[in-house]
Amino acid sequence: MTNPTGAVEYTISGSTNYQSSNLFVAPAGTYTLTAREVSNPLGCIVNTTIVITEPDSIPTTVVSIIEPTCTNSLATVTVTSDTLGLTIALMEVHLPAIRQQDTYWVQEHILFIKECQ
Repeated sequence: MTNPTGAVEYTISGSTNYQSSNLFVAPAGTYTLTAREVSNPLGCIVNTTIVITEPDSIPTTVVSIIEPTCTNSLATVTVTSDTLGLTIALMEVHLPAIRQQDTYWVQEHILFIKECQ
């Protein structure tokens, strides 16, 4: 609404409940936003169509790590994702190995997960 002569109120999709704010919470869909002057509710009415779309879903990726122990020297890394076509790489960090608690050697690794498009 351009150049209103007073306060403006709003409603969405034919509701008769007008409000002073032009902010609405609504799910994806097509809506009609109606604006009208409070002092002249039947004389100056403007309707605008608004389309709200769903955003792309956020991929869920879970990385589960089972660390080696004194009785099992192998580590297990499991990657679960609802995104198809992931590239997974495990890179050893070249730092001096550290002996912990006189039981096993510790070496750092970096896990890279990339979506291929």
